[in-house]
Formats: sequence, structure tokens, C-alpha cells
Amino acid sequence: MNTFSSLFQNLKVVEFATALAGPQTGTFLMELGADVLKIEPPNGDVSRFWKNTFESEDQPESIYYNAINGRKKTIRLDLKDLTCRTNLEAHLTDAHVIITNFTRKKAAQFKLSYQDLIKINPDIILANITGYGQEDDRPAFDILMQAECGLLSMTGHSIAEPAKVPVPIVDILASHQLRSGILCAILNKKIHGKGAEIQVSLLDSAISGLANQAGNFLMGNQIPQPMGTKHPSIAPYGDIFTTADEQRILLAIGSERQFSALCQCIAAPSICRDQRFSDNKSRVINRIALSKLLAQIIRAHPLSSWLEKFRQHQVPAGVIKTLQDVLTDNRNQHMILSEKSPANHVVRRVKNIVF
Repeated sequence: MNTFSSLFQNLKVVEFATALAGPQTGTFLMELGADVLKIEPPNGDVSRFWKNTFESEDQPESIYYNAINGRKKTIRLDLKDLTCRTNLEAHLTDAHVIITNFTRKKAAQFKLSYQDLIKINPDIILANITGYGQEDDRPAFDILMQAECGLLSMTGHSIAEPAKVPVPIVDILASHQLRSGILCAILNKKIHGKGAEIQVSLLDSAISGLANQAGNFLMGNQIPQPMGTKHPSIAPYGDIFTTADEQRILLAIGSERQFSALCQCIAAPSICRDQRFSDNKSRVINRIALSKLLAQIIRAHPLSSWLEKFRQHQVPAGVIKTLQDVLTDNRNQHMILSEKSPANHVVRRVKNIVF
């Protein structure tokens, strides 16, 4: 349940951003009650046309577009056409937040820079998102950012065959950064009575998400290598095993207590006593040998048996599920929204807000 579904019911947001990062930010505010108006170029947001092969060409927008934008009100304006300026400014004068994804050059061209906007609306909060920063006008998409920030050098099973994260993770990270900036700006405005300019880039957002992997280089001079699902400094963590009924189960052992519980569950105290696996560092060094031993044991029993044992002993383990498994599971139905799009057809999408 969204505890704050009407928190921003008096907040007016005008969104110029396209694709995912900016629009998802607008949708987040909409789910908190904000009145969001999406202003698209004459041909529409580019993501309207990102259709899967199974989608009907008769639908006015793609599943991708609806998954990000939901029930937003939309209009189309040519920002290059000066005759549209009066109509445009009518939407900006009483807005509280404006979301854009313009470089400095584009913002100046459209007269939508922060300096332009405060002449129309002195208290405005401008939240702008770019690819590489305001001064760099290179086109930027999520997969480029995954490459440029180092993510692709760490994914997959080998450097020769990197694998992208299959959801637009950099766009999502950037959207969360922009949301945080907007919330800070709203609070700042309440305290100090002033608007603000927030600038977020996809690249900076991606780098901020490197977390422990960045630390491994900055403090240990270690360049992370592709490891599939495994973890560079914990074992067995991310190891996948096949059960007797040909199901796959993943272990994520993060402490000595959990490793001891694992050994108890699989009835293999000798593994706990083995000096090769006596502590986490030893297990990381000898992860291949440990994984082989665990694979033989886990192969002997069906998935349901292991899940029950692991649950009883609080051993972190999970099943590798498909999206069908996840989105048809009764326990996850609260995360799915059904709403009418502006084109008056039903849109089903996952929520932005989980609190």
C-alpha cells in the first residue's frame, strides 16, 4: 500500500523528458499524487515506437512507453515553434517542478534553461537529466552507459562476451538520483522558500552505483573481472546448483553462521571442518573445490526438499524464477497496477513505489 498516495496532490509537475529516466521520475511523483503533464515533441516520445514484435501496430503507444508513463496526461508541442510559446508558458507559470533531459545547448535553444524558467516562475524546481553532463551533447542510452561506466567489463562469464543487465539499470539509477534531488529541493523550498536547479547525468549515476566494486579498485587496486553470478569477496555466494528434479537453486551465504547452517542442512560437517573452507577468505580462494562438493550433494535431492531444509535453518537460498513466475505469484500482485491510459485502454505495469 502506498502510504503517501496523496502527499503531492497539490504539486504540479511538467515533464519534457523522454525515454525512461526522466519519465519514470515523473511517474514516481504521479504515484505520490502529483498532477503530471507530459509535453512531448510533435512526433511523440521516442519510446512510443519501441514496440516488441508481438505488439499490434494499431496500438498508439508501445508497452515500453505505457510501462514507464502509465496514465499521465500528455500534449504535444513543437518547442522550436515560437507560436507555441504562449501555450507553453501557460503550463509553466504555475508549475512547481519541471523535468527535462536537455543539454545546456538544447535548453538555451528552447528557452528552458533554469535562468529562462525563473523569469517565468521564480520559485521553480528544475530537475534535468543528461547522458554525459550538460556540456556534452553526445546521444546517450542505457547500454552505452553500462559500457562507459565499467559495468559491461564485469558482467557475463568472460571479458570476450560481456552481458548487459537486461533491465535499463543505469536509467533506473539516474531516475532515483533525480527523485532524491527533487525531494530535497521540495524540502529546501519549504524551509528556505527558494526553488532549485538539479542536474543529474546517467554517467555519474552509473558510477555512483558501482559501490563495492569501485572500492575494490580505489582501495585495493583490483580490476573486477566477469564472474557470472558469483561474488568477488564472498563464497559460496551466487553459486547455482541443479537439484535431483533438474531445478536450479542459488545460494547466498554471507556469514560464518550461515555457512555452518548450510553444512548442517546438507549433512556434511566435514566440509565445515575442511581447512580449505574454514573462513570466508579461504572459501573465496577455494571456491571451485567447494562448489564441486556442494554440487554433488545438492544433486541428490529435489528442489522442494532443499528449500524446506534451508528455510528451517535460515540458509539464504532462492529459486531462479522467470518473470512469469514472479508476476503471476499471488504474493506479488500488490506490486501490479492496472489503470487507463490517455488513449483509454488498460495499462498494466509495476509500481514505482513500494512503501
